[in-house]
Amino acid sequence: MVKSDYTGKYSPLDDEIIDEGIRNFDILYTSYCNSVFHVGYIADARYERDEIAEIFKRVDKRKHYFDVFHNMPSGPNQIKTAALFCFWLLKYRPLTVLFRDRTKEERVKDSPEKKKYDNEYTYFTENFCLYMMNGICKSFNGSPVKASKYYMEDFIYNLRNADISKEAMIMLFEALIPAPQI
Repeated sequence: MVKSDYTGKYSPLDDEIIDEGIRNFDILYTSYCNSVFHVGYIADARYERDEIAEIFKRVDKRKHYFDVFHNMPSGPNQIKTAALFCFWLLKYRPLTVLFRDRTKEERVKDSPEKKKYDNEYTYFTENFCLYMMNGICKSFNGSPVKASKYYMEDFIYNLRNADISKEAMIMLFEALIPAPQI
């Protein structure tokens, strides 16, 4: 087993590392927004930069925790890191969707398709977490998470309404993302 280089004290992230993380987050967030903004009544989507920076700091502190208490000097793997990031996204809720005013005709014509998209925007942060999880699953296995539609709807609902700990979030992600075959 690899020995930890634990020095006893947490060293905060440099501003340059946080800025790089935010740039990478911005690319992922923009990709997500482009994939869901196919209905014309969304005006804009934004995020609070300071809160995203705080999320990066909290995830980094948890990496230190893994080093100290689990003897993992390289920190948690990509799945655990994404789960922790999603945990803090759900706590801070830094993502915002701005709707444009719809015309009277658009309001009257609320089709079943529009209701589907309303759910995507009502659970915007939760769907973004699912988007992240699917991206990791694709990078490991070449395909998104394989689960029933009912299960995924329940998963998203529970991300919003259940009291999920950091460890439970990690377990959820690890259970839904099959390990790569070696």
